[in-house]
Amino acid sequence: MINIWSEDGTFVGPNPPNPLAEVYGPVAAHHTREWGTKFFIPFSSHHIYQRTDSVWANQYRIPLSNYRAGFDSRSSELLPAFILYDLEKDRFEQLNPPQVRIESLEPKQFGDDWTEPLETSDRDKISRYFKAISHLERFFDFIAVRAGGKEHVVELAKQRFDRGLTFEAPRHSLMTAIENEIFDDMLIGNFMKTTLHGSFPHHPLYPHFSPYVAKYGDNGLAKSKQELGIYFREYIMRAPLEYAKHRIITSSANFARSTLKPDSTSYMLIKRTYSLLKKKQNA
Repeated sequence: MINIWSEDGTFVGPNPPNPLAEVYGPVAAHHTREWGTKFFIPFSSHHIYQRTDSVWANQYRIPLSNYRAGFDSRSSELLPAFILYDLEKDRFEQLNPPQVRIESLEPKQFGDDWTEPLETSDRDKISRYFKAISHLERFFDFIAVRAGGKEHVVELAKQRFDRGLTFEAPRHSLMTAIENEIFDDMLIGNFMKTTLHGSFPHHPLYPHFSPYVAKYGDNGLAKSKQELGIYFREYIMRAPLEYAKHRIITSSANFARSTLKPDSTSYMLIKRTYSLLKKKQNA
């Protein structure tokens, strides 16, 4: 989710390219301590962008070799990315699949034509999709969707329109994602352009858009305030004390992410406190 731009046309994705590539070993080791895990496997780190409208994002990919570089942990082990793990015998066998040859493929091979405009019937589907997710109106004033030079604006606020998002993508993929409620695929595909309007925190799509749309809404089928209440209550019932601790810790972390600069003293202090609390929680 890096194809993000400001209203004045400035790219606000990661800069410089691949900022974590050379230091991701220590980051991976930190995550194992934070979550109290014994193993780390980069099994979901093989994204390759092959469309001509997303191939630019390959410069931000983290090579598998960079996960091992600097990985230093006394409590966890970094396993190879491709393995067959036998749970009964507690051992693994390394697999060596052939590397996929990267090709440059035109969007039309996937049914996408950037010149295809939105249809009249699309507008109602787009409005229903976003308006069904009740949390969006608490943070966004509007969400605009653009395809083939045609734009549809979903008004979430009744008066002011200060903060919003514009998603621009080929109509075929865009409407497929909306109709099938798999909008996360549009975000991680990185051929859809996301434009920010108004004031945003340092993590513009988190926590008020991506989790509520892609995770709770599309995957969890919890969209209204009532459905979200039932959704979260299920987790509370399963582990009430652990859930309360989790909410306190993550709420503090989200506040820091949305209000403080990552290189500020306050942010670093909260980050260290967060890691300490997580370590105690997992102890």
